[in-house]
Amino acid sequence: MRNTIIFIILIVCLLFFPVLVFAESFEGMETWLVLEKGKHLYRQHEYGQALRAFREVLVRRQFVPESEWWIGRVFKQQHMDDLAVQQFERALEEARNFVILEEEYQLLYDLAEVKEEQGNYKGFEEALLRIVNETSRNLEYKFSNEIRTNMLKTLREQGIDKVIELYRIKETIPHRAYSQLGRYYFHTNRLDEAREKLLISVLITISIAIDELKKWEPEYEFESLSITVSDFYRDEKLEEFLEITGLWQDLYLLANTSYLRTHLRLAEDLWSLIGKSRASAPWKNRALQQLANPNITQELLPKENT
Repeated sequence: MRNTIIFIILIVCLLFFPVLVFAESFEGMETWLVLEKGKHLYRQHEYGQALRAFREVLVRRQFVPESEWWIGRVFKQQHMDDLAVQQFERALEEARNFVILEEEYQLLYDLAEVKEEQGNYKGFEEALLRIVNETSRNLEYKFSNEIRTNMLKTLREQGIDKVIELYRIKETIPHRAYSQLGRYYFHTNRLDEAREKLLISVLITISIAIDELKKWEPEYEFESLSITVSDFYRDEKLEEFLEITGLWQDLYLLANTSYLRTHLRLAEDLWSLIGKSRASAPWKNRALQQLANPNITQELLPKENT
């Protein structure tokens, strides 16, 4: 409680008396160095000192979106979600001025996370869709409506192996957005949208992993997902990658979505693949349970705040 009060007092001082606070702290330091100092303090959980650094950068009117974003991150760590959202939205207004343009996407992920924590699922969805839409602009040949339709048709009629054989997507930035949207749409019974987003998320994971595999086995050829996944598990880094990206959860929900859309053979094939793999226990066990006695439940999200 005492730390929170001190932090609030610091915020008031920073907002209304920034010149007094910064009079000596960063004198003579180049602005980019002050920004990096703030990031270092943030990672050391010195949030008050980090906030001072980021406010100093903002006072100098340099690195504006970066400083607004990192101030929002400090607020988020202090559970001041409304202030964090305000900062993130200010940063988005200046996003075109990011020195590293890709940082806009991490900013959007941060905004989506806070919106989800607030129960604002509309805002959560909008932030993730913005990532998907903006990263798709240079990939229209892969994400056109026709391609999406053909991918889903191939999945239904010929299974996951044929989809992976025909399509590869190697964009890392939007992967988490596709995965999170797919899970969100599944739990809100938007099954067609869920299936598309989950499939693309799986394709990104598998495409990137196959490329990594080819670095030490250049002649490697994809045969089937079950064989390829076994090959991935020969490398500890690839095994960790599959877990971090949530491949098994996405495949499991893709199977469940297929079952609810009455694509029973596809659902069984996917559950069987997970059940026979070295997937992490929760998803492996759930897949085996579904094979034995299909019983799909769609968890309801908490009611959205108004």
